[in-house]
Amino acid sequence: MINVKKIITCFLFTSVLTGCVDDNDKDEIEVVIEPPKLSAGASSKSLLPTVNGSRTYLDNVPGWLSASEVDANNPGLFIADWDQGQVDVGNGDPDASWVHDDIRVTTLALDYDGQKVVLVSTDTYMHIAADVDKMIADARVNMSDDWVEAKILFHATHNHHGPGTAFSINDDWYQMASDQIALSIHEAIDAIEPATTKLATGMHGYGAFDQRDPRITDDRLNVMTFNAFDGGESIATMVQWASHPETTLGFEPDPAAVDCPSTEVNCNAEDRYFTADFPGVLQQRLKESHGGEVLYLNGAIGVLIATLHAPAWVVTDEHPVGNGHDVPEGAAMLREDCSSYECKNFLKTESIGHELFNAVVALIDQAEEFDISEITVTTNDYFTQMSNFGFSYLAATGGLGWQERDSYTCEIPFSVESCINHGFSTIDDPVFGSVLEGSVTKTRFTRVDFGDVGMMYMPGEVPPELVIGLPEDFSGASENYYLKSEYHAVGDDYIIPGYLLSLPSEDITFTVGLGTDQLGYHVPLSDYRIFCPDDVLASLGAPSCAELHSFSAIEGENWISGARCKAVTEKDAAMLEALGALVPVIEGICRYGQALGRADEHYHETNSLGWDLVDDMWKAAESLYQD
Repeated sequence: MINVKKIITCFLFTSVLTGCVDDNDKDEIEVVIEPPKLSAGASSKSLLPTVNGSRTYLDNVPGWLSASEVDANNPGLFIADWDQGQVDVGNGDPDASWVHDDIRVTTLALDYDGQKVVLVSTDTYMHIAADVDKMIADARVNMSDDWVEAKILFHATHNHHGPGTAFSINDDWYQMASDQIALSIHEAIDAIEPATTKLATGMHGYGAFDQRDPRITDDRLNVMTFNAFDGGESIATMVQWASHPETTLGFEPDPAAVDCPSTEVNCNAEDRYFTADFPGVLQQRLKESHGGEVLYLNGAIGVLIATLHAPAWVVTDEHPVGNGHDVPEGAAMLREDCSSYECKNFLKTESIGHELFNAVVALIDQAEEFDISEITVTTNDYFTQMSNFGFSYLAATGGLGWQERDSYTCEIPFSVESCINHGFSTIDDPVFGSVLEGSVTKTRFTRVDFGDVGMMYMPGEVPPELVIGLPEDFSGASENYYLKSEYHAVGDDYIIPGYLLSLPSEDITFTVGLGTDQLGYHVPLSDYRIFCPDDVLASLGAPSCAELHSFSAIEGENWISGARCKAVTEKDAAMLEALGALVPVIEGICRYGQALGRADEHYHETNSLGWDLVDDMWKAAESLYQD
């Protein structure tokens, strides 16, 4: 048996080291190292619908080959019928009929000295809070007693080519997916073993393009590895970056390259195929090279950071990735028939995913050991105004999400005491018909604390400036960040309440968008514009939008600001007095405008739950970190 006191003495007094060995020590000295307090386990499962009870068809899909082998036009294997019936593409078209690569759920279970959390990420479009709660309940069935109280945090990568989880739900598929997710969670828990962690952070911009003013991207790339204490093999790699996975959205593959039987009536494959997009490339490459599972987390992708219009080129030593945004002079396009570097095809998806993989590997190679010292999960539930009437209508008529979502009527300020829960009760609206009874919903912001590293789960698509802050020169050189400034609040007029990374004291924070809920685009109130529907006003005999603008009742010829609508809706006395007899007209515009159209360059408000999203989330996050 080893004499610990003797070894310590020997290291301190090396000049007499030869005198520290006796006959009993000459055999074999076994040094026992205490295992870490952290344990980790990971698992992943396919979420694709089945054919004849299995997914063996995946053996014949293209998947993500090397760039030289990728068919830029091939949407994959044709599937005539699913066991679950028609399954639509998340943000594409109905009747998904091709599979390019797998759609998966990845789960990471962590236990630090009894403090537990389960992190779940799916290659899907979104998960509404009520759907998350249902999947968590499904997962808790048959869960071991020591894990049944563990926090389970959901995230969707916002993949635009996965099975529908938002607007056209196949109940049988969603329940099957929930069962697969539960199985993945159970397998991750069963695989728990002592683990060590390494951490690295860097910058990567290739594949991220901001489509709306002000043009700001969050290029942070955060990587944490979880490796087996015994042997060092990879358990999982957690990667957080920020860009919409919508690389081939609207792309119509060349019919000559499409696998389609002659009996099929419609062989147009545009947005009718399943692919995990660039996170799928990353996952496949990293699994092949490093082993373990890959948990990809999308970050600040709101208003609107995406791959769709990002440039991509043939990356070489002479034409490197660089900052990822500026195309190197002389760089070749991915295909000779491309007319621009934005050219849509599966080669672009492979390029963006592969360069993200290269960036992640470079960070892994320089990652430093990091000791998780706690796992503390805190959540702040909060209420927010559902000013977009389209959300209320879709939720009431089964067009948004899988499970029913509660609505509330609240007195200001919103609180548990001032809000009445109507459950899923609906009422009849003269314009839309059935809508939710309440105009307020409930959501949540979650913080995970690992010690010197943390995570934030944000309930929607949050703009980068709300995470990393506005650039230092934004006020004085705002022209650097605008392409269409006439349509937006500019410079000092573009006001945000603060930025999230100013709140934690930790060194690195993984910021997770679409985390445990999805409320759509978080657009700052200062730049929120609501469409003025002229045709509706005409049918009511009301003044036209142009006339209302001439009366200064609305700020633009076809729009009114979110700030003014908020004041009218909340019965601000000064605003009501200024509008006088026009108050009912303005109330109608504020009530229906978001659901009936879009102001110029303000599409995102049509997919935003409400004008208070930014301010309400900021208050919830600020309170969580102050507490």
